[in-house]
Amino acid sequence: MGNVAEIIQQNHRLSRSFLIRLESIYNQLNTVEKKAVSTILESDTITEKITITELSALAGCSNATLTRLARKLGFKKFTDMKLEMFRAASTDKTFYQNIDPSDNTSTIINEFFQIAENSLEDTKALLTGEQIDEAVKVLKNSTKILFLGSGDAYSIAYAGYLKLYKAGFDVYCHSDYDAQLIAASKLKEDDAVIVISHSGRTKQTDEILKLIKPNGVRIISIVSHPLSQIAKMSDIVLLTPSFTHDIYNELIAQRIPALAIIEILYILLIFNTGDEHIEYLKKAKLALKENKL
Repeated sequence: MGNVAEIIQQNHRLSRSFLIRLESIYNQLNTVEKKAVSTILESDTITEKITITELSALAGCSNATLTRLARKLGFKKFTDMKLEMFRAASTDKTFYQNIDPSDNTSTIINEFFQIAENSLEDTKALLTGEQIDEAVKVLKNSTKILFLGSGDAYSIAYAGYLKLYKAGFDVYCHSDYDAQLIAASKLKEDDAVIVISHSGRTKQTDEILKLIKPNGVRIISIVSHPLSQIAKMSDIVLLTPSFTHDIYNELIAQRIPALAIIEILYILLIFNTGDEHIEYLKKAKLALKENKL
Protein backbone atom coordinates (compact mmCIF):
# COMPACT_ATOMS: atom_id res chain seq x y z
CA MET A 1 0.00 0.00 0.00
CA GLY A 2 2.79 2.51 -0.73
CA ASN A 3 3.67 4.92 2.07
CA VAL A 4 0.99 4.21 4.65
CA ALA A 5 1.68 7.39 6.64
CA GLU A 6 1.06 9.56 3.59
CA ILE A 7 -2.08 7.64 2.62
CA ILE A 8 -3.46 7.95 6.14
CA GLN A 9 -2.66 11.65 6.33
CA GLN A 10 -4.30 12.35 2.97
CA ASN A 11 -7.51 10.52 3.88
CA HIS A 12 -10.42 12.89 4.50
CA ARG A 13 -13.27 10.36 4.50
CA LEU A 14 -12.53 8.91 7.91
CA SER A 15 -12.38 10.61 11.30
CA ARG A 16 -9.12 12.11 12.49
CA SER A 17 -9.18 10.19 15.79
CA PHE A 18 -9.63 6.87 13.96
CA LEU A 19 -6.73 7.64 11.62
CA ILE A 20 -4.48 8.58 14.55
CA ARG A 21 -5.17 5.23 16.18
CA LEU A 22 -4.56 3.46 12.88
CA GLU A 23 -1.18 5.05 12.23
CA SER A 24 -0.01 4.28 15.75
CA ILE A 25 -0.50 0.49 15.37
CA TYR A 26 -0.08 -0.08 11.63
CA ASN A 27 3.50 -1.42 11.77
CA GLN A 28 2.46 -4.02 14.37
CA LEU A 29 -0.35 -5.47 12.24
CA ASN A 30 -0.02 -8.77 10.39
CA THR A 31 -0.32 -9.08 6.61
CA VAL A 32 -4.03 -9.90 6.55
CA GLU A 33 -4.85 -7.03 8.91
CA LYS A 34 -2.82 -4.61 6.78
CA LYS A 35 -4.78 -5.77 3.72
CA ALA A 36 -8.03 -4.98 5.55
CA VAL A 37 -6.64 -1.53 6.46
CA SER A 38 -5.78 -0.91 2.79
CA THR A 39 -9.38 -1.64 1.83
CA ILE A 40 -10.73 0.65 4.55
CA LEU A 41 -8.47 3.51 3.49
CA GLU A 42 -8.73 3.18 -0.28
CA SER A 43 -12.29 2.02 -0.99
CA ASP A 44 -14.80 4.79 -1.69
CA THR A 45 -17.72 2.37 -1.36
CA ILE A 46 -17.37 1.91 2.41
CA THR A 47 -19.94 3.85 4.42
CA GLU A 48 -21.21 3.82 7.99
CA LYS A 49 -23.89 1.33 6.86
CA ILE A 50 -21.45 -1.42 5.86
CA THR A 51 -21.66 -4.64 7.89
CA ILE A 52 -18.72 -6.67 9.13
CA THR A 53 -19.59 -9.44 6.67
CA GLU A 54 -19.72 -7.01 3.74
CA LEU A 55 -16.39 -5.42 4.66
CA SER A 56 -14.66 -8.77 5.20
CA ALA A 57 -15.84 -9.88 1.73
CA LEU A 58 -14.58 -6.63 0.22
CA ALA A 59 -11.22 -6.93 1.98
CA GLY A 60 -10.84 -10.66 1.34
CA CYS A 61 -10.48 -11.48 5.02
CA SER A 62 -12.55 -13.11 7.77
CA ASN A 63 -14.91 -11.46 10.21
CA ALA A 64 -12.49 -12.49 12.94
CA THR A 65 -9.72 -10.43 11.31
CA LEU A 66 -11.84 -7.28 11.46
CA THR A 67 -12.83 -7.99 15.05
CA ARG A 68 -9.16 -8.46 15.94
CA LEU A 69 -8.26 -5.23 14.14
CA ALA A 70 -10.94 -3.36 16.08
CA ARG A 71 -9.57 -4.63 19.38
CA LYS A 72 -6.01 -3.68 18.47
CA LEU A 73 -7.31 -0.19 17.77
CA GLY A 74 -8.81 -0.08 21.26
CA PHE A 75 -12.46 -0.88 20.46
CA LYS A 76 -14.52 -3.64 22.03
CA LYS A 77 -16.14 -4.71 18.77
CA PHE A 78 -16.35 -3.93 15.05
CA THR A 79 -19.43 -1.72 15.36
CA ASP A 80 -17.59 0.55 17.81
CA MET A 81 -14.72 0.87 15.33
CA LYS A 82 -17.15 1.64 12.48
CA LEU A 83 -18.81 4.40 14.48
CA GLU A 84 -15.45 5.99 15.18
CA MET A 85 -14.39 5.70 11.54
CA PHE A 86 -17.15 8.03 10.41
CA ARG A 87 -17.45 10.24 13.49
CA ALA A 88 -16.85 13.89 12.53
CA ALA A 89 -14.66 13.01 9.56
CA SER A 90 -11.96 15.61 9.14
CA THR A 91 -12.23 17.82 6.07
CA ASP A 92 -11.22 21.18 7.45
CA LYS A 93 -7.58 20.79 8.44
CA THR A 94 -4.54 18.86 7.37
CA PHE A 95 -3.02 16.04 9.36
CA TYR A 96 0.53 16.69 8.38
CA GLN A 97 2.17 20.07 8.59
CA ASN A 98 5.73 20.74 7.48
CA ILE A 99 7.53 23.89 8.41
CA ASP A 100 9.39 24.98 5.30
CA PRO A 101 12.88 26.54 5.66
CA SER A 102 11.78 29.30 3.30
CA ASP A 103 8.92 30.36 5.58
CA ASN A 104 9.28 33.68 7.35
CA THR A 105 9.27 33.88 11.14
CA SER A 106 5.61 34.85 11.44
CA THR A 107 4.59 31.90 9.26
CA ILE A 108 6.70 29.48 11.29
CA ILE A 109 5.16 30.78 14.53
CA ASN A 110 1.66 30.25 13.13
CA GLU A 111 2.50 26.80 11.74
CA PHE A 112 4.06 25.60 14.97
CA PHE A 113 1.13 26.72 17.08
CA GLN A 114 -1.21 25.00 14.62
CA ILE A 115 0.80 21.82 15.13
CA ALA A 116 0.56 22.25 18.90
CA GLU A 117 -3.19 22.89 18.76
CA ASN A 118 -3.74 19.86 16.54
CA SER A 119 -1.66 17.62 18.80
CA LEU A 120 -3.72 18.66 21.83
CA GLU A 121 -7.00 18.16 19.96
CA ASP A 122 -5.82 14.73 18.85
CA THR A 123 -4.84 13.80 22.39
CA LYS A 124 -8.23 14.88 23.72
CA ALA A 125 -9.88 12.61 21.15
CA LEU A 126 -7.81 9.63 22.31
CA LEU A 127 -8.30 10.07 26.06
CA THR A 128 -11.32 8.93 28.04
CA GLY A 129 -12.45 10.01 31.48
CA GLU A 130 -12.46 6.37 32.59
CA GLN A 131 -8.75 5.96 31.78
CA ILE A 132 -7.77 9.14 33.59
CA ASP A 133 -9.95 8.29 36.62
CA GLU A 134 -8.35 4.85 36.82
CA ALA A 135 -4.85 6.36 36.66
CA VAL A 136 -5.70 8.89 39.38
CA LYS A 137 -7.08 6.11 41.58
CA VAL A 138 -3.86 4.12 41.18
CA LEU A 139 -1.70 7.14 42.03
CA LYS A 140 -3.88 8.16 44.97
CA ASN A 141 -3.52 4.69 46.52
CA SER A 142 0.22 4.38 45.86
CA THR A 143 2.84 4.69 48.58
CA LYS A 144 5.65 5.62 46.17
CA ILE A 145 5.52 6.95 42.61
CA LEU A 146 8.45 6.61 40.21
CA PHE A 147 8.61 8.67 37.00
CA LEU A 148 10.54 7.10 34.10
CA GLY A 149 11.67 8.65 30.83
CA SER A 150 14.69 8.66 28.57
CA GLY A 151 15.98 11.44 26.30
CA ASP A 152 13.31 14.07 25.64
CA ALA A 153 10.84 11.99 27.64
CA TYR A 154 12.94 12.50 30.75
CA SER A 155 12.17 16.24 30.74
CA ILE A 156 8.45 15.39 30.84
CA ALA A 157 8.99 12.84 33.60
CA TYR A 158 10.97 15.36 35.63
CA ALA A 159 8.30 18.04 35.19
CA GLY A 160 5.72 15.60 36.55
CA TYR A 161 8.01 14.66 39.42
CA LEU A 162 8.47 18.31 40.45
CA LYS A 163 4.71 18.90 40.54
CA LEU A 164 3.98 15.92 42.77
CA TYR A 165 7.10 16.51 44.87
CA LYS A 166 5.98 20.06 45.72
CA ALA A 167 2.59 18.66 46.70
CA GLY A 168 4.17 16.29 49.23
CA PHE A 169 3.88 12.97 47.42
CA ASP A 170 6.60 10.35 47.89
CA VAL A 171 7.86 10.58 44.32
CA TYR A 172 11.13 9.83 42.51
CA CYS A 173 12.73 10.60 39.15
CA HIS A 174 16.29 9.85 38.03
CA SER A 175 18.15 10.63 34.81
CA ASP A 176 20.86 8.03 35.45
CA TYR A 177 19.97 4.50 34.33
CA ASP A 178 21.66 2.84 37.33
CA ALA A 179 19.73 5.11 39.70
CA GLN A 180 16.52 4.25 37.85
CA LEU A 181 17.23 0.55 38.31
CA ILE A 182 17.96 1.00 42.01
CA ALA A 183 14.78 3.00 42.55
CA ALA A 184 12.75 0.44 40.61
CA SER A 185 14.20 -2.44 42.66
CA LYS A 186 12.74 -0.89 45.83
CA LEU A 187 9.18 -0.67 44.53
CA LYS A 188 6.47 -2.91 45.96
CA GLU A 189 2.91 -3.92 45.13
CA ASP A 190 1.41 -0.71 46.55
CA ASP A 191 3.68 1.53 44.43
CA ALA A 192 3.25 2.93 40.92
CA VAL A 193 5.32 3.95 37.92
CA ILE A 194 4.51 6.64 35.36
CA VAL A 195 6.36 5.94 32.09
CA ILE A 196 6.74 8.47 29.29
CA SER A 197 7.91 6.96 26.01
CA HIS A 198 6.70 8.23 22.65
CA SER A 199 7.67 5.12 20.68
CA GLY A 200 7.03 2.67 23.51
CA ARG A 201 10.25 0.93 22.43
CA THR A 202 12.91 2.53 24.66
CA LYS A 203 15.23 -0.35 25.63
CA GLN A 204 16.28 0.91 29.07
CA THR A 205 12.70 1.69 30.09
CA ASP A 206 11.59 -1.70 28.82
CA GLU A 207 14.22 -3.43 30.98
CA ILE A 208 13.12 -1.51 34.09
CA LEU A 209 9.48 -2.48 33.55
CA LYS A 210 10.49 -6.13 33.16
CA LEU A 211 12.23 -5.81 36.53
CA ILE A 212 9.22 -4.42 38.40
CA LYS A 213 6.33 -6.17 36.62
CA PRO A 214 6.60 -9.42 38.63
CA ASN A 215 6.36 -7.40 41.88
CA GLY A 216 2.85 -6.19 41.09
CA VAL A 217 3.84 -2.54 40.71
CA ARG A 218 1.12 -0.66 38.79
CA ILE A 219 2.39 0.83 35.52
CA ILE A 220 0.86 3.88 33.84
CA SER A 221 2.33 4.66 30.42
CA ILE A 222 2.02 7.74 28.25
CA VAL A 223 2.83 6.49 24.75
CA SER A 224 1.82 6.91 21.11
CA HIS A 225 1.91 3.23 20.13
CA PRO A 226 -0.58 1.01 22.01
CA LEU A 227 0.89 -2.23 20.62
CA SER A 228 4.45 -1.39 21.73
CA GLN A 229 6.18 -3.57 24.30
CA ILE A 230 6.03 -0.86 26.97
CA ALA A 231 2.30 -0.33 26.40
CA LYS A 232 1.66 -4.07 26.58
CA MET A 233 3.34 -4.25 30.01
CA SER A 234 1.32 -1.31 31.31
CA ASP A 235 -1.82 -1.53 33.42
CA ILE A 236 -3.09 1.80 32.07
CA VAL A 237 -2.16 3.25 28.66
CA LEU A 238 -2.75 6.94 28.00
CA LEU A 239 -2.31 7.58 24.29
CA THR A 240 -0.81 10.61 22.59
CA PRO A 241 -1.01 11.06 18.79
CA SER A 242 1.74 9.86 16.48
CA PHE A 243 0.98 12.40 13.73
CA THR A 244 2.97 15.58 13.07
CA HIS A 245 6.38 14.95 11.55
CA ASP A 246 9.00 17.39 10.40
CA ILE A 247 11.02 17.16 7.17
CA TYR A 248 13.52 14.80 8.83
CA ASN A 249 10.71 12.45 9.86
CA GLU A 250 11.19 13.36 13.52
CA LEU A 251 8.16 14.00 15.68
CA ILE A 252 7.73 17.55 16.88
CA ALA A 253 5.41 19.00 19.50
CA GLN A 254 5.24 15.48 20.96
CA ARG A 255 6.05 16.72 24.45
CA ILE A 256 3.05 19.03 24.60
CA PRO A 257 0.34 16.29 24.74
CA ALA A 258 2.33 14.30 27.33
CA LEU A 259 2.77 17.39 29.50
CA ALA A 260 -0.96 18.07 29.21
CA ILE A 261 -1.76 14.55 30.44
CA ILE A 262 0.64 14.98 33.38
CA GLU A 263 -1.08 18.27 34.25
CA ILE A 264 -4.54 16.64 34.17
CA LEU A 265 -3.37 13.81 36.43
CA TYR A 266 -1.81 16.34 38.82
CA ILE A 267 -4.96 18.48 39.05
CA LEU A 268 -7.26 15.52 39.65
CA LEU A 269 -4.85 13.94 42.13
CA ILE A 270 -4.78 17.14 44.20
CA PHE A 271 -8.58 17.37 44.05
CA ASN A 272 -8.91 13.76 45.22
CA THR A 273 -6.44 13.71 48.12
CA GLY A 274 -7.85 16.26 50.54
CA ASP A 275 -6.26 19.26 52.23
CA GLU A 276 -2.95 17.63 53.15
CA HIS A 277 -1.36 18.17 49.75
CA ILE A 278 -2.79 21.67 49.45
CA GLU A 279 -0.92 22.51 52.66
CA TYR A 280 2.28 21.05 51.22
CA LEU A 281 1.85 23.26 48.16
CA LYS A 282 1.40 26.34 50.34
CA LYS A 283 4.56 25.52 52.30
CA ALA A 284 6.48 24.93 49.08
CA LYS A 285 5.32 28.27 47.71
CA LEU A 286 6.52 30.04 50.84
CA ALA A 287 9.87 28.24 50.76
CA LEU A 288 10.41 29.07 47.09
CA LYS A 289 9.95 32.78 47.82
CA GLU A 290 13.50 32.68 49.16
CA ASN A 291 14.72 32.07 45.62
CA LYS A 292 12.94 35.06 44.12
CA LEU A 293 14.42 38.53 43.60
